[in-house]
Amino acid sequence: MNKQENEIISEENQKDKDINLEIYEIDIRCQEIEVIIENYEFELSEKGNELLTEEEHQNLLAEYKELKKKRRVLLKMNRPKTVWEEIPLWMVIYIIFQIIFSFYYVQALLSVHFAKFLLDLFSSASATLFNIFNFILPTLSVLASFVIWLLLKNKKQKKFFLIFCFIQLAETLITVGLMLWIILS
Repeated sequence: MNKQENEIISEENQKDKDINLEIYEIDIRCQEIEVIIENYEFELSEKGNELLTEEEHQNLLAEYKELKKKRRVLLKMNRPKTVWEEIPLWMVIYIIFQIIFSFYYVQALLSVHFAKFLLDLFSSASATLFNIFNFILPTLSVLASFVIWLLLKNKKQKKFFLIFCFIQLAETLITVGLMLWIILS
């Protein structure tokens, strides 16, 4: 490890310590408020003495609620994120779409329709050209996923997306293989 990585790690450790210290201080203040409120309620119910005014009592209750909210926020900040929390929604939607699209029947059917569209666009009726156009859509699909993988910056997201890319590549290769087998036979 170099000096810069050590500094980053020590900064993160310091932030964790600061958050833990703040949580500890909040817990202590909450306990103090609980004791004050319990004493107030005991004195009021048993002896009829009001140790606090109604306004002070409401202020303590409001402070207690605020401290509890702040503690929850700090606890959320302090816990490590899971892999699923770090993956953005667009990536999950894209992966689901591509996995469905990479199934043989879906990809072969769409490839045939796309090839027919391209033939109509170029006003051509060549069987060879039709066969070549059949493989454009699967190639573009894998190429798009590869480009997205290259553009990702986050290492965890990049690793997760790479696993998906291998699954998609396997599905696409199976589809292309079956399409070639049908074309050649």
